Amino acid sequence: MGALVKMTLLSKINSRFGETGTIITGLGFGAAGYLMLGFSNFMVLAFGSLVLLACCRGFVVPMLSTAISLRMSKNVQGRGFGYQQTANSLGRTIGPLIASWFFAYYAGAPFLFSSVLILLFLAFYLGWVRWSRFYPQEKQTVMICHKRGEGNG
Repeated sequence: MGALVKMTLLSKINSRFGETGTIITGLGFGAAGYLMLGFSNFMVLAFGSLVLLACCRGFVVPMLSTAISLRMSKNVQGRGFGYQQTANSLGRTIGPLIASWFFAYYAGAPFLFSSVLILLFLAFYLGWVRWSRFYPQEKQTVMICHKRGEGNG
């Protein structure tokens, strides 16, 4: 379903709202989808929430790669993509462990927690967008290299 969203809706949403707007829209769909799934007592609500989650994945995953490539200099893009892949792997590894613990208390709790995590990531993303406007790509490279002791002086 996420592939279908990418093929049909992604270019339309991206051309209308841009990269940041598309990511915000996708994360909004994700937060709403998990919230709906957490409170769904009927199959119709569950299927509706899955449509929202497919829209989230279809919008956010490709656009985050775009955001990394556009907002980070070529010298640190690999590091940015590595951080993205590490976060994805940790989420797929640790997520089910945390979800099972929440599920023991309330069946909808893992989904509600996921909704909160998406909103926290949205806040992080907006902060990163704002930070990257103040620090152009050249300054990012210098800042990161000097912090690691790789700078030329």
